[in-house]
Amino acid sequence: MAATYEDIQINPNSLSNYGFSKYIAELLVKKYEKEWLILRLGGMVGDNMKKNATYDILHLKKLFISGKSKLQFINTEDVAIISKRLVEAGKWRETYNIVGEGNIELKEIARLAGIKLSSQGDEIKLYNVSHEKLSRFTKVPKTEDTIRHFILKELMRMDTS
Repeated sequence: MAATYEDIQINPNSLSNYGFSKYIAELLVKKYEKEWLILRLGGMVGDNMKKNATYDILHLKKLFISGKSKLQFINTEDVAIISKRLVEAGKWRETYNIVGEGNIELKEIARLAGIKLSSQGDEIKLYNVSHEKLSRFTKVPKTEDTIRHFILKELMRMDTS
């Protein structure tokens, strides 16, 4: 988890293409903006979601990673609330990881939804991004609570459509 602190020195050579593009974007923002706030978002769930592992599970689609993968999730509404609080508190020139507390195995998401995973990839991903800095500022929602609430809401929505 120490490697995911916001102030850790990033080695651009160790980044994926996606991670590298995010890193470059952060550098550009820091160079050209006087007042900046960088939010590093984790996995999200929320209304009108069209892709990610949780969506794929609930819509019986193929998972591209293993069901043994453990990911962090936060609801998009919580991201909006937290972002607003950071701006109102004047937390300029800072970087925050905006992730849920703890992680959840994808097989557990399927179990909670009463769904049997149909097909999945082999790669096991494990995300345990630090939210320590954010936790000093505000309450961080738990990944498992976020997923339980989202599943209930999404399954009810799917039943009525």
